[in-house]
Amino acid sequence: MTIALTTTADTDKDAQGVAEVMKFLSGMMAQTGGAMVEQNGVLVHMTMSLSEQQAEQWFSSQQAKPKKLAALSN
Repeated sequence: MTIALTTTADTDKDAQGVAEVMKFLSGMMAQTGGAMVEQNGVLVHMTMSLSEQQAEQWFSSQQAKPKKLAALSN
């Protein structure tokens, strides 16, 4: 699976900041094999590849756990 994300910032400096955050987050997900982050002016593009097993593990760990609803009192 390949995930691609492109975003636009207001300025080159803002785009550089976004690129740095993306690089940091991809570093936290090092088990994915990493991500390529490129900045070109105000555009930031990230591409990340995941194996099927990695995608299943990551998405299953991100599923919201059911929460008990508190009784509503009027």
